[in-house]
Parts: sequence; structure tokens; C-alpha cells
Amino acid sequence: MNDLALPEQIQDDIKAGKILRWTLSKLAVPPDEDDTSGFPEKISGRLIETKQGMIYQKTIRRGKQEFHENLTLIDTVQSLRFSFGMMYMRLNLHSAEADYELRVKPTGEVIVKRKKPSLKQVETLHDHKKNRLLPDNEPLPFLIEAGLMTDYGQLKSAGHAKFRQINRYLEFVRDILPSLDSDRPLRIVDFGCGKSYLTFALHYWITEILERKAEIVGLDREPQVIEHCRKVTEKLNLDGLRFELGEIAGFQTTGDVDLVISLHACDTATDDALVQAVAWNARAIMAVPCCQHELFQQIESSDLQPMLRHGILKERFAAMATDSLRALALEAVGYKTQVIEFIDMEHTPKNILIRAVKTDSNPRRDESLKTYQSQKKLLGIGEIRTDRLLESNARSA
Repeated sequence: MNDLALPEQIQDDIKAGKILRWTLSKLAVPPDEDDTSGFPEKISGRLIETKQGMIYQKTIRRGKQEFHENLTLIDTVQSLRFSFGMMYMRLNLHSAEADYELRVKPTGEVIVKRKKPSLKQVETLHDHKKNRLLPDNEPLPFLIEAGLMTDYGQLKSAGHAKFRQINRYLEFVRDILPSLDSDRPLRIVDFGCGKSYLTFALHYWITEILERKAEIVGLDREPQVIEHCRKVTEKLNLDGLRFELGEIAGFQTTGDVDLVISLHACDTATDDALVQAVAWNARAIMAVPCCQHELFQQIESSDLQPMLRHGILKERFAAMATDSLRALALEAVGYKTQVIEFIDMEHTPKNILIRAVKTDSNPRRDESLKTYQSQKKLLGIGEIRTDRLLESNARSA
């Protein structure tokens, strides 16, 4: 090893995790243009935090491909001691206090230049862990198990879109987190959880990133889906996460419920989820409706006939009217409600999210109830599943 090439102070800083990024460059022997098997022109590394502690993620680029390797702090020192001064003649390092440029002269002498730090903002590790959602440079067990990420934490081509969806989804949850109980484990019920990569992501974010306890139940009526989720949960040894087979209507749970999630429950199954959430007096609700047909069959309005006579326009209008009534009904039973754009999913174009948070005082309750009733009358609608929200609230009061 070329111990003289790498100053002892730099080695100590790497071992202490003070060096945030480093780059090896300028090959001692220029590469042959026809040789793709030799040393890459550049190797870089960055400090990341994992459950096992601080490591450096080493990145090697060959053509358009990137290869990653995770090294312990000690292994990083050994790797740089071997490479710098022998294969590579330049080493750039960045810390919170300063940048360093190390160059090896033809005589073998190492020149060290110290400059002002170029990283504009350096977060403490504690703050970084608390404020971020999911990192894109660390191995995430649930994504590895789903085949969307390599063991080294690199997203596969099929995983990039889902990773963006997951982080956007967690942003919606983050916005309502201050409204949820903070003195005990978070209790969450996910109706129609499906293969549950969002459910697994939510569990990971709450327990690993926020370091809070959570009790999350995923419910679905497909036995194969539940069996798969249970196997993954057992394999990854996830505490506080379980999956149950059953229907939304009539599902029972004990204790207070903080958050009820229903993503793409078809037609009136969304209403079943909302009714159950209100009956539990859930602190928050996140619902993405799908395939609303109930109003389509009932809407009757001469004033709207020019639009309703076109099937596709009637279908879209019925979907919007359904979600409008759901939002009004939730406001009428004491929830502050938003209807916002959700993330696009690959299996459905439906991307409307109804997000509701329970409030102790809601001055719009009476007004929302009157508007709900008048809107039904305007559309010529009789009894619908959404009406049960009002009944459910009366029973839970």
C-alpha cells in the first residue's frame, strides 16, 4: 500500500466520517480507447447513513452504467490508500469545514491544497434523518424484496417511478402527522392494501426514519395478496405491521384509530371505508376513490341534460359529483376536508385524493350538510351509500 501518498490526517477524517464526498481521478496510465476492462477514469464516494451505521457508497461509472459498492469507513481508507498515488494521481475530498485537493507530482511528492468548503448546506446527521422522507441511496429492504432495488441501494429501471410515487405519498401523510396522537404508537388501517409497497413504505418511514412506533393493519379480500404480504413481513421481521383477510364493511379493530387509508377502493367500497373511519372517529382519512358508478345510474337533471346525454361526459361528471358529495359529508360530520391531486398510478388514471382531518370545532358543519342535501336534490339523486356517513357519525357520537 502507498501509505505515504494519503496523509494521516485525511485518513483520520475518513475514519471519523468527517469527509462527506471524495473523488479519485487522473489515471497514472491513460486508458486505451479500445480497452473497456481497465480502471475507470473516475471513482467517487459519498457518506451515507444506514441502520448498521455510517458507510461510504462507492460509485464507478463505465459508459452509461453505474456500479455501486458500500464500504465501511475503515475499508474506504484501505481502498484509497491502495488507489491514490498508484492508479490515480488526484484525490478531491469535501467536508463541512473545507475542501481538499491532493495531487501526486511526477517525483512522487504529494501536494495538498486546502480550500473553502464548496458544499452549500451540510445537515447534521440527526436532522437529516428526521427531515427526509425515503433516501434514494440506501438499501431499503421492502424495495429490495419487491425487486425494485439492488442489495446495494441502487434503484432498478422499474423502481424509479414507484420510488417517486412512494415519496409523494409519504408527503401527503407527513402533512397530517401533526394532527395525529404523538403520545403512543400510531394506529393505522389500510383498506384494500393490495401488494402493499405503499404500506411497507409507510411502516419503514414511520419506524426507521421518524423512529416512532406504529401499529399498521393492511386489509384486503384477496387471499394470495395477504399471504404474500405476510411472508414479506415475516421475512423482514417487521414489528407492528400485520395483514388481515376480509372486507372493509364490518372490519373490527380495538383502540383508537389515527389514520384510515383507502387507495383505489372500487365504487362504493370507498364509502364503506369512509363510513368505517367515521364510526371509529379516526383522526385522519386518506381516500383515493375509483370507478364511481352509483351516481351515474341515478343522475337526472334537465338543466344538465346537454352534458349528461354524452356518456363519457356523464361518467366523468358523476365521478366528480360523487367525490364532491363525499367531501361535503365528511365536513358535515366534523372533518376539515381537502380534495387534491394524488400521484398517478400505473394501473389506474384515477388520481383524486380526499384527505380529511378531524377538528374539534368546524363552523362549516351545518353549511356543508345543507349544501350536501341541496346538491343531491339538484342532481335528482335519491338514497346513496355516502348518506351512511351521516348515520355513522350519529352512532359514534
